[in-house]
Amino acid sequence: MKKINLKEKQGVVLVELLIALAIVLIAVTATISLFTMFQTSFQLGSAYLDIHSDLRIAMDWITKDARWAKRFMTFYTTYNDSATCKILEIPSIDANKNVIDDRYDYVVYRLNGTNVERRLFRDAQSSRLPETRTIVRNCSNLAFATSGAILTTTITARRASMISISGAARVTPQETLVSRVKLRNM
Repeated sequence: MKKINLKEKQGVVLVELLIALAIVLIAVTATISLFTMFQTSFQLGSAYLDIHSDLRIAMDWITKDARWAKRFMTFYTTYNDSATCKILEIPSIDANKNVIDDRYDYVVYRLNGTNVERRLFRDAQSSRLPETRTIVRNCSNLAFATSGAILTTTITARRASMISISGAARVTPQETLVSRVKLRNM
């Protein structure tokens, strides 16, 4: 029978095991930190993209109507022209999308609470449907400015909820879009 010599036996020493465990722990911590950072970055990017997309859609509506507009109105029914309310007179159209001479529809853009609304009031002969539509939610600023036939619109919107970026730090993504458009028919 052979004797076992404990001095020749090779194995893992406790110190080596602790060092390996520390290296694995550092790697796992770094991976979790990177994951959290990328997830936060993705959430912020998505929030800004959503806000910008909503603002772009609203600006498209306003631009389309402004290009159709014959003139700016100072009032219509219960609405008065102001920095946060703009009234546009646009030519009425028939069922074939042809302009009806001397007949007009009216579009009102206004800030109602935190929502930007578009209201269409149609002439009796117009084929457009009367509607009220919210085109931007969570809006903190809507401003209209006119200079001759130029309409400048500024809309600022924010995300409804905050995003946690690191520990106790929280941010509410916000975006501002400015558009200038010339009324073609003025």
